[in-house]
Amino acid sequence: ILAQGTHLARPGSVNREFPRTPTAMSEFAAKCVLIVADDEMANRMVATGNFGLVGLDEDDEEKMIEAEDGDEALEALDNAQDSEDPIIMLLDLHMPPGKGGDGAAIAVQEKWDEYKRKPFLVCCSAEVLEDLKAKPWADNFHYFAKKPLMQDVAQEIHDECQKWFEAGKPAKWKYE
Repeated sequence: ILAQGTHLARPGSVNREFPRTPTAMSEFAAKCVLIVADDEMANRMVATGNFGLVGLDEDDEEKMIEAEDGDEALEALDNAQDSEDPIIMLLDLHMPPGKGGDGAAIAVQEKWDEYKRKPFLVCCSAEVLEDLKAKPWADNFHYFAKKPLMQDVAQEIHDECQKWFEAGKPAKWKYE
């Protein structure tokens, strides 16, 4: 029997404890809008569930948005521009037959200056992440995450995104 706030560790990983009580959740997480683009419903469910455990409101359809491809994710980003909240976009690399995450990230970069709310872009893939970081389009992403997106990875993405926003990075495209 696991105590509240623990999860089963994957082989070779560190077993960490994560807060599950609302008082322990990050105020930043409670404000975030999450756009999850993946052609596989199971991957979207795992991602939204684990971000819910990190503190995002998985029951709020305006804060937790699912898309089946890059085009739907871009539409969701356009629709989220009226919000004052930070936006995290999880983009699956391959989403046939629609636009993949790499194409969506390029489209975001092309319209970067037009966006009032700049998204923190995460490339999600089952491929070797170090290989992906060497691709010509890799600079279009702020973070790379292995699928399925487990709770410890959701926490890492949350933490990196929070640092990015607090450092004022949304005004710029790339890290300095």
